[in-house]
Amino acid sequence: MFSILPLRPHKSLGQVFLIERSSLSSCFTYLQAGPQRAILEIGAGLGQATRPLLGTGAEVTALELDRRFLPTLAGLAEENARFHFHLLDAQKVSWDGFFPGPYSVFGNLPFYLSTALLEHLLEGEVNWVRAVFLLQEEVTQRLLAGSGEEGYGALSILTQLRAQLSPGPSVSRRCFDPIPRVDSAFLFLERLSAPRVSVPNMKRFVALVYGAFAQRRKTLTNNLLRMDPNLSRTQAASLLDSAGIAEKRRGETLSLEEFARLAWALEAPLASLEGKP
Repeated sequence: MFSILPLRPHKSLGQVFLIERSSLSSCFTYLQAGPQRAILEIGAGLGQATRPLLGTGAEVTALELDRRFLPTLAGLAEENARFHFHLLDAQKVSWDGFFPGPYSVFGNLPFYLSTALLEHLLEGEVNWVRAVFLLQEEVTQRLLAGSGEEGYGALSILTQLRAQLSPGPSVSRRCFDPIPRVDSAFLFLERLSAPRVSVPNMKRFVALVYGAFAQRRKTLTNNLLRMDPNLSRTQAASLLDSAGIAEKRRGETLSLEEFARLAWALEAPLASLEGKP
């Protein structure tokens, strides 16, 4: 495909293009792509996924950072009135702002941006319904992991807090140009109408989760002491005990529900760190 084009993927942008598209059908079914569905595509590139998306009858709005794809995207817009595109950085704009109502999201995310774009979706946007992302297989496995499982971490918890996750099709590295070093897999997300657990303050809850994994080999007690130098070891143990959590446990052993209990127990100390009553 690329041998006849003057374009090559930019390594600096983490670009790898999906050239074998048999896995897309189940992804579009999950997105409920069709005439009644608006789709936001992150990184349209040469339109490998855009064209079949438009083939479902969906209205597709694409965000693309690389201006080299302007001729291709402009041509698609001329061919199909249901396609719109913007040469913008997806990290720096409100995705909700492109739609008057609910929409779904599709994207083949570069590894170096996958965490930032997931956080952007989960923390900054409220009108999305479903999302499908193509990620490195290891990243997909980490996001799906539960407490105590390999790869379980802060992003696993914060993603599962706001969305119902399910695995999509696996994609061999040979389905891309250029061929990356690892395989990939689709991740399916459905937005929850409310966070899976109740927490007193979302900003402080996020800080707590990241803090619990800041030094993975440390116990929760030690990580709490690092987060709040004014907290004594006895106080930290008492707060953990009030949440029903043993002081020698580590962050990767806590479930989402246990993190929520800990957040409630820690609300006063964490609020004081921000100068709040």
